[in-house]
Amino acid sequence: MKKIITSLTFMFAVVYCNAQWTILEGDSTSFPANSAFAHIDTTAGNIWQIGLPQKTFFDTAHSVPYAIMTDTINPYPVNNLSTFTVEFTDSVMWGIGDAYIGFWHKYEMDSLKDGGYVEISLDSGATWLNNYNCYANNVFVFDQINFYDSFLDTIQGNIPAFTGTHNTWEYSAIKFQWVIPVMPTYSGGDNKSPYNCPKVMFRFNFKSDSIQTNKAGWIIDDIAIRIYDIGSGINENHQSSFNVEVFPNPINEHGILQAVSFHNEKDFTISIYNSLGQEIKTTSLDKNNQYIIKANELTSGIYFYSIRNKIGEQKNGKIIIK
Repeated sequence: MKKIITSLTFMFAVVYCNAQWTILEGDSTSFPANSAFAHIDTTAGNIWQIGLPQKTFFDTAHSVPYAIMTDTINPYPVNNLSTFTVEFTDSVMWGIGDAYIGFWHKYEMDSLKDGGYVEISLDSGATWLNNYNCYANNVFVFDQINFYDSFLDTIQGNIPAFTGTHNTWEYSAIKFQWVIPVMPTYSGGDNKSPYNCPKVMFRFNFKSDSIQTNKAGWIIDDIAIRIYDIGSGINENHQSSFNVEVFPNPINEHGILQAVSFHNEKDFTISIYNSLGQEIKTTSLDKNNQYIIKANELTSGIYFYSIRNKIGEQKNGKIIIK
């Protein structure tokens, strides 16, 4: 039976590599002072805080002014396990689509001793799966960008994790798929899925050992969750090599438009159009594949963007300026 399940998983992976993805819903945060998006564990000793970075290593947020980090001022303590969760509540009544989470982060940790890792729960937090421990639980990783390696990047307890030092902002993302569909819970329903839940949950964990290193820890910003649907049709040409994220949207003061490349490509171009279809700006994305949208440079209303890579692939979308 184990071999059959493995073969089925491989078959689904081959098919999905060519499938067309449709975003059903999503949510994101750039961490205002009191973000309801992140639920910080209030257990004594939890060091996650949302605030203004005030460490030498953490001197600014990715989207200023605030981010979430392992203490805004002090180095992380020894023998610590701190967590916060983000979640997406299902409103697609026929079932929860496959999940994608992406975020910007930096970290300074004792290499292969202390680290940070991401887990997923499909049963409202009753059980949690590290992204590289999912294959035996009807969940597997379809794609990932700048994530840790299950064999090379492990910390105490043989846990795959981000570890060591990364002193520039990096975008990491991971996409999960369900071998058996994840369905919402209905009263009186006859649901055969092993996962009957109204939401997808992600937990960010930071863990340290007994050696004090006076390091900064982990800082995270601009978290985005997307719920996808795998289309039944197969893309006959090729799989798109990048996605686009905009957060926040609508935009009050400023926003970030991010091209997320699956192959670390650069040289993206963006064009902005007004509601009449008139082009008002064309420029290149910066070295981080970003474009900063400043609301005070645009009047309130609806705008459209088109992002193209150097081989001509294109993604279009809408932004709202309040």
